[in-house]
Amino acid sequence: MFSNNIIGTLRCNLRRLLEVASGNEIIDAEVLKVEDPEDTYRRSLAQVANHLGIKIVVDTANHQSTTVSWDKLAPSLHAPATNLLVSELSIYPLAAIRKSKIGQIVLCSNLHKAGIGSAGCTLSKGSTLLLDVSKFEENRRYTRQCVHHEIFHAIDYNDDALELLDPWWDSLNAPGTRYSTEPIRENQSCNTPGFMSTYAMQAVHEDKAELFSHLIVNYGKVDSRSRKDSVLKKKVERMKQLLYQFDSEFHEEFWRKRMDEKTVIEVQTS
Repeated sequence: MFSNNIIGTLRCNLRRLLEVASGNEIIDAEVLKVEDPEDTYRRSLAQVANHLGIKIVVDTANHQSTTVSWDKLAPSLHAPATNLLVSELSIYPLAAIRKSKIGQIVLCSNLHKAGIGSAGCTLSKGSTLLLDVSKFEENRRYTRQCVHHEIFHAIDYNDDALELLDPWWDSLNAPGTRYSTEPIRENQSCNTPGFMSTYAMQAVHEDKAELFSHLIVNYGKVDSRSRKDSVLKKKVERMKQLLYQFDSEFHEEFWRKRMDEKTVIEVQTS
């Protein structure tokens, strides 16, 4: 059984999503009036998926291949993990989500890419996002960042003909800066000028995705650091420019709202 509190929060996030996306024209409340909490959850999830044009998969079978593998998410995490995802998706302009061409989001556990444990992975040029949300209750902020990190990869694939390539971004780094030639397996905070995390130093496209995820989840921290870090400041300015070119709803008001979120949103899960 799913907690009624979880269902209630999922409903609120669904309504928030639809209000933002359709100018306060939300779905008829009668649609969600069913007695079975599990049915409410499933119907709400279907509404979200239908509205965004994204298939949200929570009950996929275990998968094993030479490139990527994952395990099925525990049923007890289906509703709270989906609730978290809906809350994060509701941050975005609807047009931006659709332009990203994300076709499906798979919520799973024990995700590995090329044999290395991973919190997220983007397949088929951003059309499929794999998110390991099995430990989100232990580290909610990191899981939120991973969600937005992978969403940005989808945006990056579709914002121009170069896909993940960006020959200009590297020029923003301090002279002598080089991205890693070896896989970086751990993601930690980083004080290197221009970088928000150690994983950002893996490659240009990872640097951009890491910066974006931090801007969404902890804008205040990025803003504070960029006041003292001229390289990071240039990257933030470039990131905002690229996103505005992708969709004009990434305007200053959008970023003011991220700044106003002083603390990490704690999504109710019980």
